[in-house]
Amino acid sequence: MSAQISGDELYTFHSHQRTIEFENVAPILLERRYSHGGKEFLPDRAFAKWQHGKPIAQINVSGYVLKKDRSTGQQRASLDYLTPANRLYEKYDYPSAPEWLLELFADSPHTAPEGAAE
Repeated sequence: MSAQISGDELYTFHSHQRTIEFENVAPILLERRYSHGGKEFLPDRAFAKWQHGKPIAQINVSGYVLKKDRSTGQQRASLDYLTPANRLYEKYDYPSAPEWLLELFADSPHTAPEGAAE
């Protein structure tokens, strides 16, 4: 098979990530997906990764699944939240990030468009 190359460009981008750890101060959340569907969990960590100069589009929250008596078990659950910057934010039935979570990541560095004041 032969192909004729009409152009060849190399792109480099920088990404950033931030992890915020909680100490029993986050609200209890409900896991809506497969492995722990319908079970509550207590988040102990929130994580986001984004490209330099772009807004955060998704935040992952994880923690221990709660037992029926609301004590923490050994299993962990995680939930991905979409932010208003995500193009799927209102298009599909994905969970939207609650305001308290957006506020935690509001001062994340390097999320402003390149050239804008950060």
